[in-house]
Amino acid sequence: MKSKSDLEKLLEEANNQILELNEKQNKELHIMSSLREELLEYEKEANKLNGELARDRSELELAKEESSKLRSKLESNSKEIEELLNEINCLEAVSYTHLTLPTICSV
Repeated sequence: MKSKSDLEKLLEEANNQILELNEKQNKELHIMSSLREELLEYEKEANKLNGELARDRSELELAKEESSKLRSKLESNSKEIEELLNEINCLEAVSYTHLTLPTICSV
């Protein structure tokens, strides 16, 4: 049988171990709390970035639509310019003499 002092020592050791475990648990809880806070900050940042990404995608789609409209307009304008150039090339030159001769003769 163990003496009272041996039992007191065992009890003290057990209490010390309990205190150490409590300290360790408190440190781990503090670390977990810090990690949760950090995780929340990362989630906020991720949500913010997702919102920006969605806006950027939307703007990109609008830009693509505008670009497509401008390409169509450019093609249309190019065709009109080509038609006008063809009309200009089909015009025959009129001599200055033919324009002024009737005026000179009537003098």
